[in-house]
Amino acid sequence: MVDEATCHLVGVIDWAEAVEVFWDRYKREVGGLSDDQPRTIKLVRILGLLLSRGFTSRLANKSVPVPDGDDEPGRYNMMSLDGFLINPQTKFNGFE
Repeated sequence: MVDEATCHLVGVIDWAEAVEVFWDRYKREVGGLSDDQPRTIKLVRILGLLLSRGFTSRLANKSVPVPDGDDEPGRYNMMSLDGFLINPQTKFNGFE
C-alpha cells in the first residue's frame, strides 16, 4: 500500500487476502449476485486467457485463429498459461 500524500510504501497486501477483499467488495458494490455468478465470472476470465494466450491473433487473411507455435511469442504465451492455470504455486485458485 502507498500513502497518497507522500507516495511512500506503508504496507504490503497478501495476494490471497487481496483476492478475498476484492470479491467481498465487488459483491457488496454490485449487489444481488447469486453464488454462481462470481464462479461464472472467474470461468470467463480463464476462457479469455485461453483465447488470448492459447491462439495467435486472428489475421485478416486467416479464417480461424491458429494455435500458438514454437517461436518466441508462442513460448511466452505457453509460459503464461502454465503460470496462470497449471503451476500450483501461481495458478488461479478455486477451480480444482
